[in-house]
Amino acid sequence: MTYDQLLNYFAQRTHVDDTRFSYPGNEDCVIGATSQVFFDSSLRPMSHGETFYWAGIGCDIQNGTDYPTAKALFEAPIYEGRSIRERWPGIEWRMIAGGLSPEAFDSRLD
Repeated sequence: MTYDQLLNYFAQRTHVDDTRFSYPGNEDCVIGATSQVFFDSSLRPMSHGETFYWAGIGCDIQNGTDYPTAKALFEAPIYEGRSIRERWPGIEWRMIAGGLSPEAFDSRLD
């Protein structure tokens, strides 16, 4: 998996379950994406609004933060002052989209 492949995967989706990674000095980082859902009076989903790309555990911002685009998330300097893009060579991806191993994710890209 390349940086561009994972960035494009995120950018093309309105929902990405927890994606976990680590890098030297930080063993548990989590990112993902979610969209607002609007419900009718019977609590049935009516429509989806904006997608938010978020960083949770492991980032420099207590309680995490949201970004309007996948690119903004991947380029934000929130991992000890560096971005996912900058840290890419040292990142170990543990789980993609809530359950895929990096190997299983790679096989979906073929």
